[in-house]
Formats: sequence, C-alpha cells, structure tokens
Amino acid sequence: LFPLYVCNFYCMIFIGRSLPVLCVHLFHLYGLLDHFNLDVVRLWKLFSLIEEGYHSTNPYHNSIHATDVTQAMHCFLQETKIYEFLTPLEIMSSLLGAVAHDLDHPGVNQPFLIATSNHLAALYENTSVLENHHWRSAIGCLLESGVAEQVEEYRGDMEKQISSLILATDITRQQEFIGQFKDFLNN
Repeated sequence: LFPLYVCNFYCMIFIGRSLPVLCVHLFHLYGLLDHFNLDVVRLWKLFSLIEEGYHSTNPYHNSIHATDVTQAMHCFLQETKIYEFLTPLEIMSSLLGAVAHDLDHPGVNQPFLIATSNHLAALYENTSVLENHHWRSAIGCLLESGVAEQVEEYRGDMEKQISSLILATDITRQQEFIGQFKDFLNN
C-alpha cells in the first residue's frame, strides 16, 4: 500500500476524481497493471470516461455511488473464500463490473422506460434494459480508452464476465443471485 502522505498528496491533486484515483490504485494493488501490462495513462482515461459517463445530476446513480460500489467489491475480494478462487482476469472484470454497473443511468427505472417507449427499452426488447445499457456502455469506454486493445487476447472472456456481473444487478433477479452466491460460499 502507498504511505498515507502519498495518498493525501494524490487526493489533493485529484480532488473530485475519487473514481479514477480509487480504480487505478486498486489495479495497482491487485497487480493488474503488471499482470496485463496495462498503460496507466490509458487506464486513467478509461476510468475518467466512466466517471464522465455517470450523470452528476442523478442524485443516486452517480460517480460517487460507482466509487462506493467499487470499494465494496474490493472488500468482497478480500474474503479468502472468494479471492483464492479468482484469476487476475476475474478480479479485473469484477472491478470493472462494479465501477460501470450503473454507467449512464438516466435516473428512471425499467418500467418507466418501457411505459414511455424509450429507445433503450426498444433496443433491449424490454429485458434488463438498464443493465444491458450499462454493460454495453462499459465496453464502449474500454474501446475508446484503448484498454480493450491492451487485453485483446482476454477481451472475449472479459466482456462476458462484465456482462454477467452487471446483468446480475437486475433487481428483478436479486433473490436468485443472492441464493447462488450463498450456496457458493457455503461449499
């Protein structure tokens, strides 16, 4: 871990940039920068694009919420029963899924989007409308930042994992996923 004075220095420089600061730090902490030979400038661009993709006018689903959920994912990854079974790709996908899980959230729910014939509802055929939009927006940020080309050999698996993680945030399927998670932890 970085010494406290170094963290304070970075926080002073990047005031208001909690999402990219946290995410780049976690990628360093988990050794993902070295493992995947990631360019830190591209990584910073990725997390800046994601941060900008959250609507600051959205009172809940904003970049602060994404930062909080990413920190929570970091805490889950610290659990021995979880961490010891994960590959670096799964750790990276977990962090990316957490940070992008509500990316470009319009501030309304799926029934509203369907009832108002919103273009997203039509695009995703009224199925997990927001979640489909969030993960596809995340893939767009990976492409635009250039990070996707750095992990080209893992890209297919990474996209599937990010998709699965974000689609699992569909509240209509919450009990199903919580049950599966509990079963996994108990085995």
